[in-house]
Amino acid sequence: ADIKNFIEKSKKYRCKKGVDLIGGAWEKKSLIWLDDISSVSNFQHIEEAKEARLHSGFCYPILSNQKVVAIFEFFSSDLQEKDKKLLKML
Repeated sequence: ADIKNFIEKSKKYRCKKGVDLIGGAWEKKSLIWLDDISSVSNFQHIEEAKEARLHSGFCYPILSNQKVVAIFEFFSSDLQEKDKKLLKML
């Protein structure tokens, strides 16, 4: 799988509140989990994700005084259902 293209596009990406996985987590101030990213209509670099064979992902915003100060974004090459144990830790 060619993940280099996905990584390069991700480095250049500037998120907008409410758009894409990161923007959704930013707007909602909560974790967003996607079992299958190919089913999301506003995922900005879906073609690169498909090339890299990425299937699932989640974003977790870090809050300080109710403001989002950072967002962690993770992807998997497997289709992953929500992991209840992981969600409890977060």
